[in-house]
Amino acid sequence: MLFFVCVLFTNKLNAQITLEHTFEERVYITYFEGGYWNYIYPDDGSYLTITIYNSDYSLYKQVTFYPCEGYTRVSPECRVISTEIIMVGNYLEGSSNCDYWLYDSNGDIIKYWGYNTYASAEVIPGNKLYVFCLDRETGQEYTEIYSIDSYESTSEKTIRSFSHAYPNPAKSTISLPYNLNKGEQAEMLIYDVNGRMIDKKRIDSTFNKILLNVESYTPGVYFYSVNGVSQKFVVK
Repeated sequence: MLFFVCVLFTNKLNAQITLEHTFEERVYITYFEGGYWNYIYPDDGSYLTITIYNSDYSLYKQVTFYPCEGYTRVSPECRVISTEIIMVGNYLEGSSNCDYWLYDSNGDIIKYWGYNTYASAEVIPGNKLYVFCLDRETGQEYTEIYSIDSYESTSEKTIRSFSHAYPNPAKSTISLPYNLNKGEQAEMLIYDVNGRMIDKKRIDSTFNKILLNVESYTPGVYFYSVNGVSQKFVVK
């Protein structure tokens, strides 16, 4: 009997776990590639910032969403379906129901399901997108299957990131860094804390930052975005 008990105890020791990585906040699993993501969402719903990590825990991309035109709040009911497909909801003023949009990881709209329609999406085998929909007005349920025309894993994508704005907070002039490929041109979009675009600048790869005069800006929080990558800065 003593020998039998010892054998059981020894077998239990053979089952072990090893900590690989610790995030400092709650994260979620992407539905296709095994990556991770989390989000920042203020109580007023003025924006939603999603950070996506590769399966090796390195940072892939951060993108900020603001309320769509005609909507007052972004919803925390978001899903990173894959590193390149993100679903985000928006609220109309006075409504507790979301309408849903599908975006790519640059923040460009792929699909909008229309007013008062619930949608839930995920990638399924065969590189297809499964979407369950509910028309809240009629109660009709339906399912859509989409082929994904262009898909690249994160290992094949170029990671876009850039340094933080400085000095931050700023009073007169602030440096806004960005990162473009050689020969590339883009637009830098500047938003106030309510998601209203207040300025935009044409940029190219000749430089890696602009100097923005903020003397006329109202003190507060602002965001700037280049190719879907966003950073925050503060004017005092």
